[in-house]
Amino acid sequence: MKRWQFYTTLMMGTIGLVLVLFLIWIGFDNGRLQGLIQTQRSEITKGNLSQKVGLNLLADMAKISVANTNMKTVLRRNGYNVEWQPDSTNRTETVESSEGQDTGQPLTSPLEGDDTNQSN
Repeated sequence: MKRWQFYTTLMMGTIGLVLVLFLIWIGFDNGRLQGLIQTQRSEITKGNLSQKVGLNLLADMAKISVANTNMKTVLRRNGYNVEWQPDSTNRTETVESSEGQDTGQPLTSPLEGDDTNQSN
């Protein structure tokens, strides 16, 4: 083997080794980033679940507040105005914030046959 062939082979081997080490480093860094993303995903899932439970809890509190003035007082103290609006097909309560803005859709209970709130 001639000297230039040796140095060319040595240089190619060194470049290959550096590239392999770089790929290993990228792989470990990718695993770390995937762990961070998974942590963020679980926090977002917890937040979505809390929001869903909170809305259902607020709907139940609104239904109770129609007959219970203490519950209505608690809701008003926290910025919600509950008004009973009977409907011939579906009983709903509307909850408004203290600024008078509607906080969302009319609140219905899954126990009354509303299938839109039951998702898995």
